[in-house]
Amino acid sequence: MNSIEQIFIVGSGRSGTTMLSRILNIHNKIFTFHEMHFLGLMYSSNNLNTLLKKKDSVNLLSELLAIQENGIFLKKRKSQFKNKSEKYLGNFDNLKAVEVYKIFLETVTKEKGCTIACEHTPRNVFYLPELLLAFPNAKFIHMVRDSRDVLLSQKKKWKRRFLGLSKIPLFEVLRSYLNYHPITSSKFWQSAVLHGHKMEVNDRVKSVKFEQLLHNPEKIIAEICHFLGVEFDKKM
Repeated sequence: MNSIEQIFIVGSGRSGTTMLSRILNIHNKIFTFHEMHFLGLMYSSNNLNTLLKKKDSVNLLSELLAIQENGIFLKKRKSQFKNKSEKYLGNFDNLKAVEVYKIFLETVTKEKGCTIACEHTPRNVFYLPELLLAFPNAKFIHMVRDSRDVLLSQKKKWKRRFLGLSKIPLFEVLRSYLNYHPITSSKFWQSAVLHGHKMEVNDRVKSVKFEQLLHNPEKIIAEICHFLGVEFDKKM
């Protein structure tokens, strides 16, 4: 079996995926990225294998680097990464969109002195079949949190800008405030959990309950490390 190269943490909410990604980032082999939203916001599953011209590959890679450096809300500041993107891509031409994404993950991870990339965009739960196919050496952790806690978290999501995350634009604060509704949020949670559970028959997908991780962190983190094939570190 090939060694693991990527970890994708997916789920119905941000708190669980973010917490686990920070735990794994402590490991000396793992580098955790920001939420990239490559699938969904940047590309759909239908054009994941679209062949790109060199300038489009540079543009995509620059946007990914901008998100990693500045966060998803400042991804338009990509022009400053054009030279770096051209260097990363070298003489590669006619790359698929997903291949550019792989180059991004691999190159940044190596620059950070690590060997395993960890991506924790929650909504990737809806793209598990595509990601399993595109990343044959990746493993996936499906974080499941109690729906009541997810609803409470979503209800207060709009307050993040005023609790230290000053980079969040006001339009995003307004969108989060207006979009929250307990029924629609419950439906989204249910859909995300069902998508994740359907893929757990695959031996590269592991389900982890958020509450169990909180109540018995050492045991659950050790199990996760065993699943990933990395050594457990007590600092985690």
